[in-house]
Amino acid sequence: MILGGVADDYQAAGRLTEALAAVDGGLAYSSEYGMAFWDAELLRQRGELLLAQERGAQREAEALFHKAVEIARQQEA
Repeated sequence: MILGGVADDYQAAGRLTEALAAVDGGLAYSSEYGMAFWDAELLRQRGELLLAQERGAQREAEALFHKAVEIARQQEA
């Protein structure tokens, strides 16, 4: 998903808020158009961005990582 790449670019530039917005946009697009094959990677990215942006986001990030692994397993990825 191109928005994941956009998020990577924003993160590399230190623009974490924009990176999160790109990931959230990708997840919204995936949900709206049934393109769940990118969800595991987007959730992983979201967790990484939360950890980079906020202290105390460990629980939310961990939940996102678990969900990403669960989706990847379901997709046999």
